[in-house]
Amino acid sequence: MPPSSAPDAELQYFETHSPPANLSAISSELQSFVDLHHSCGRRVVLISSGGTTVPLENQTVRFIDNFSAGTRGATSAEYFLEAGYAVVFLHRQFSLLPYSRHYSHSTNCFLDYLSEWGRIGEDDGANTDGGDVVVRERYRAQMLDVLRKYRRAKEHKSLYLLPFTTVTSYLFLLREAALRMQVLRNDALFYLAAAVSDFFVPPDRMVEHKIQSGDLARAPETVDETLDYTAAAAVAGTGESLTDDGGLGARGKKLVIDLDPVPKFLKRLVEGWAPHAMITSFKVRSAALFPPPKSPVDTRLARDRPKHPALQVPPGAEPVQPPPGDRQSAVDAQV
Repeated sequence: MPPSSAPDAELQYFETHSPPANLSAISSELQSFVDLHHSCGRRVVLISSGGTTVPLENQTVRFIDNFSAGTRGATSAEYFLEAGYAVVFLHRQFSLLPYSRHYSHSTNCFLDYLSEWGRIGEDDGANTDGGDVVVRERYRAQMLDVLRKYRRAKEHKSLYLLPFTTVTSYLFLLREAALRMQVLRNDALFYLAAAVSDFFVPPDRMVEHKIQSGDLARAPETVDETLDYTAAAAVAGTGESLTDDGGLGARGKKLVIDLDPVPKFLKRLVEGWAPHAMITSFKVRSAALFPPPKSPVDTRLARDRPKHPALQVPPGAEPVQPPPGDRQSAVDAQV
């Protein structure tokens, strides 16, 4: 279990949310995966990838999504595997995966790489019997290379796929994986590339079924009236003017979502769940609000985020190693 010194907000989050139904089975699989690679001295990296969702109902129909295709995470996983790491790939369900990512995107449809054996103009020298599906000649070398790397990862059992959907399932799985990886100590690495939601709807304010447009509350009769904050949402407006003279204007029906901030778990990961591991996280920042640094050396954003020192590496610059004792580096992605 996490250390008892965890802040109340973190403890309350886990206490008020239900863990994934199969968490116990996942924990056992993770333990076996970690033990296998720990026994042969192989380093293990957990890579998080893709975006998390925030449900608006218990029987989820609507949700808020942090969009991410998972390109950075899936691509990075391949590099780690080639470097000899075992990889726990904590990814958004249906986002890009290592190796299959090359043929998953709509601009790289895998069907374009295939041909029917003997089809005129696609493979010279092919027979005319037809019926067999083959890779088109121009793509064979590339696909063979990807296939061999994928098979090697499977043969060595060096890739463990762990899907999530909601921000809650992500946090439960991240904590469980971190606890299972504690035995690795300095041979553990966390590479957090997922787009994690910053806000959520608390369970006690979440409706059970789909929010119906016909159930939206009427607008308040006066400006001083309190809006009806019920269940997951505060909704107001009927399309009628609030005053005879129309001073406030006409208001249509609105759905206003009342969200709470997700507790910051990165500090807990660094200090409690994975106290000996190297941890790298990514923070999306606007280049307009945070211009690139003038110098390519280690730029610390202590004045902006005193609890989260950042190691920012501009394009083309050599990566800077974190100072001794500093295991957390937030690599800021300029967008």
